[in-house]
Amino acid sequence: MNYKLFFTHFFTLTLFIISFGQQSVKSNLELFSNNPMLDKKLDSLFSSFNNKNSPGFAVTVIQNEKVIAKKDYGMASIELQVPFTHNTVVRLPYSEGREFISIAAALMEQDRII
Repeated sequence: MNYKLFFTHFFTLTLFIISFGQQSVKSNLELFSNNPMLDKKLDSLFSSFNNKNSPGFAVTVIQNEKVIAKKDYGMASIELQVPFTHNTVVRLPYSEGREFISIAAALMEQDRII
């Protein structure tokens, strides 16, 4: 039981600390992909978000514990024309943060980590 409480506080603190980070510059390492067909499919799925007037998000595809694609779409700041990257800090208000922490705790319990 103490482990559940520890991990819940750990994830809460981690989300809190991450929310006050800085926007990082996009590195060339984040532009890789091993599968051009997957890139094309992702681009077609998210084409409506890949413009300068859309809020942004990042997609990472993992297969067999290896990253096979990383893509960024949209803008982190539409007003300042800053593109969204995998390093963009996304601040979650407390109410949304609870949902993510609850899901993380449930997944950890399912995998018998806690």
